[in-house]
Amino acid sequence: MIIRRSGRSYASLCGALALIASTANAQTVLAPRAVPNSNVPEGFHVARVILLGTGGGPRLRANRAQISAVLEVDGRPYLVDVGAGVVSRLTEAGIDTRFVQRVFITHNHTDHYNGILEFQSFVWSDRNQSNLDDPPVQVFGPRRTQFIVEKSLQTFSVAEQTHGSMPGTAPRMPASGMFTTTEITNDGVVYSDDLVKVTAVRNTHFDNYPRDSVAIISGDESYSYRFDTPAGSVVFTGDTGCSEAVEDLAEGADLLVSEVVTGAAPGAAPPRGNSVQAAPVQSRVCSGHLSSEEVGLLASRAKVGAVLLNHLVPGLDDEKDMSLYTIGALKHFKGPVIVGRDLSEYDLVKAASR
Repeated sequence: MIIRRSGRSYASLCGALALIASTANAQTVLAPRAVPNSNVPEGFHVARVILLGTGGGPRLRANRAQISAVLEVDGRPYLVDVGAGVVSRLTEAGIDTRFVQRVFITHNHTDHYNGILEFQSFVWSDRNQSNLDDPPVQVFGPRRTQFIVEKSLQTFSVAEQTHGSMPGTAPRMPASGMFTTTEITNDGVVYSDDLVKVTAVRNTHFDNYPRDSVAIISGDESYSYRFDTPAGSVVFTGDTGCSEAVEDLAEGADLLVSEVVTGAAPGAAPPRGNSVQAAPVQSRVCSGHLSSEEVGLLASRAKVGAVLLNHLVPGLDDEKDMSLYTIGALKHFKGPVIVGRDLSEYDLVKAASR
């Protein structure tokens, strides 16, 4: 049953999905510090999905930041992708970066990790200013994620020296010890704690790349994630083409957060010269994404509860008719299909087991 929430009464939300429009081995770790959530009523669990950035590809937009979302389970945030603008959007959503202690990167295209340096910088600054001795932020992602995280952290050596040399200031705690990276190389449970179990599967985003491309030679992969929580299950497709593995991952999920591409490659510039010469590149990139109809087929086959669209391409600021993104999906999927926008929120609510 789909219920639109109005006000803060949850009496009728037991077992319902409330929509608010406004490596390979499991790792069990100490639960991160939770943020008290006054919106979670006694006897209920709430998983809140906030779309931080919904624009797909490297194109600059005024109204859509690059791809990032946060899943907040009983007030504890889990970040999925870190596109440019992530810190500003987290702040606008009322989530302090110091409470984000788990980050999951779907794949290493820049629109999914451009914001890692800004995120790291605020974690580093907050911990130094408040003299916090929190455990390291855990970053999960495919091969070469560690390279990206570590190279980004190396830039802090300059700031650590300049801030530490200011009169009356103590030496800065190094940023390098504030982050750890786990690279995913196989399908399966990649993380678990007392509130979530995170399962990853390799999807088909890179499958049509030439075998001699740098991405394939370097072993780059793209992953989709499923978060099972006491309030329900959420699947983030990330960037993917059609994939039976993703269908299996999404089986019975309460919410499918899916990319959608309607035309040319994400952020693609107009073809230079002969458009026929540009066509093979366009085709290769687009075949690693989901069209609106393909999203609907995925949702229908997996029997999910609802679909939330993000990574909109083209996702332009002046778009008026958003049915462009839903009409194909609704041919195949009879449940709700919602076009996401930055800072829109979606709740899963279930009664706690007694």
